Amino acid sequence: MKTKLPIILLMPLATISSLSGCGGKQTTPTDASKTQIYVNNFRRGFGSEWLDSLCRRFEEANKDISYEEGKTGVQIIVSNIGSPADSRMGSILGNRDEVYFTEQSYYFDFQTYNGVNLLEDITDVVTEPLTEYNETRSIEDKLTDEQKDFYGVKGGATPRYYALPHYNGFFGFNYDVDLFDKYGFYFAETPLSGTNGQFITTRNAVKSSGPNGILGDWDDGLPKTYDQFYQLCDYMVFKGCIPWVASSKEAFGYMNLLVNSMATDHEGMEQMFNKFKNSGTMTDLGEVDDSGNITKLPATELTKENGYMAYKMLGQYHALKFLKTLHDNPNYHHPNLTATSGYSAEASQNDFLRSRIFNEKNPSSGTKPIGMISEGIWWEAETSENSSILADQYGEEYRRENRRFAFLPFPKATEERYAQSHKNTLFDHLFSLVFMKSGIAEWKKPLIKKFLRFAHTDESLRDFTVKTNTTKAFNYELTAEDEAKMTYYGKTLVQLKKESDVLYPGNSSSIYINNASKFHYNEFFFTEPSKGKTVQYAWDGIHDQNLSAEKYFTGIGTYRQNNWADFH
Repeated sequence: MKTKLPIILLMPLATISSLSGCGGKQTTPTDASKTQIYVNNFRRGFGSEWLDSLCRRFEEANKDISYEEGKTGVQIIVSNIGSPADSRMGSILGNRDEVYFTEQSYYFDFQTYNGVNLLEDITDVVTEPLTEYNETRSIEDKLTDEQKDFYGVKGGATPRYYALPHYNGFFGFNYDVDLFDKYGFYFAETPLSGTNGQFITTRNAVKSSGPNGILGDWDDGLPKTYDQFYQLCDYMVFKGCIPWVASSKEAFGYMNLLVNSMATDHEGMEQMFNKFKNSGTMTDLGEVDDSGNITKLPATELTKENGYMAYKMLGQYHALKFLKTLHDNPNYHHPNLTATSGYSAEASQNDFLRSRIFNEKNPSSGTKPIGMISEGIWWEAETSENSSILADQYGEEYRRENRRFAFLPFPKATEERYAQSHKNTLFDHLFSLVFMKSGIAEWKKPLIKKFLRFAHTDESLRDFTVKTNTTKAFNYELTAEDEAKMTYYGKTLVQLKKESDVLYPGNSSSIYINNASKFHYNEFFFTEPSKGKTVQYAWDGIHDQNLSAEKYFTGIGTYRQNNWADFH
């Protein structure tokens, strides 16, 4: 039996671009006997299996219906693209694609591109109940109040909808449940003395109530606070494991995602949303000196003039301090994270997947199992091919469907914060978007709208979750049959989302609409640690510039105050 995974040559994700009919990977000829719908899909991360399924079901449901004279049925042709729609706004009206499933795209930019609205009005699609599919709810009913406020454009007698969200984009720590079980990486309900005595010693030992504070469920024994997270890392090192891996190549964007996710969880839904709409009272602002001493600032009402104060949120400091702690301890992370800038997301995912296998199958290899990876919730779907290769080599127990991974609920920065709230707050980072472009022939609009409604039925939303083991950015329930088809990762992710607040940052405030790109996660952590010096990314500041968390945090407030006039 081989002890090394063969080198896998993968096409860079950014270059993926293919045309397919539903269920096919090659270019599919146009069927002249049917009416075509052309769909553009941003394929990275979540793939296209879910869309193939959606298309097949829609085609089957419409196989006997004529939408054009002399034609019967519908053929959906998909363009799988590796770049978001906003990179091609100038060509959208002229190309053949009619429906877009995309991300990293700013809703209002599409409505004002060169003075033209690229998006068709789909208000009737969104607001009318889905009675034709035996549902009493409308698509609008499946949105949160915050989403309705954002996507329902104001200005007339009633809000108008021109697009909808697509999938969720949470980012954080994902852990190997099987590894945690093997080594007992869980806090005990009744700990013994000493650092290592904090953890269970037998498989049937009672774990502590986890981050959600409920004893006897899926997150039992996981760390509740940052200090417990560090204790867990120390114990993993003691047991001969590497606690954490991440991609150095993607670290600038990924670590901004990580610290923003943790800051969001610390601050909670209301405080973070105040920041994005630039109104409301901020209650957790502060300043930090070079020794880490925190001075709390009084509650501050945000205005157009003082909106920069929101960037003094202490959750940002705690998250930066957390990242700095993980970075500075070489035992806590995979050596490639700090040794090479070329350690890709694919490489870190593969190391995470196979490290335990190599350790178990060939202990003399010196391979250390890796406990956690910082990745988005798309990572498991993204690694399905490599997971299958491992299973073919080493056994079915290592196939994706038979392994257990989970998204780690965020620990709280302090015991005090944990006592205040056990709930997680998840940040949806991806600015995902579904729309029908404007300028489509009048006769065809009802068919495209019918497809959009079909794509947002409960059945279609559930099918997406089953196929990707991730969640759509809507409120819907899975059946027991659905969950039986999902991986452990998907099931626990669905449970975590149910128990959490989800922050969708989009809102109808003028400051957000006029400055949407400045609210991207790559913009959140601009800092000015010293006069004339600017750093954009947390990893750049901590790893490359060797900034302390204190300097970095203080510089965020300085930068925002000095550049607040850029917001309009």
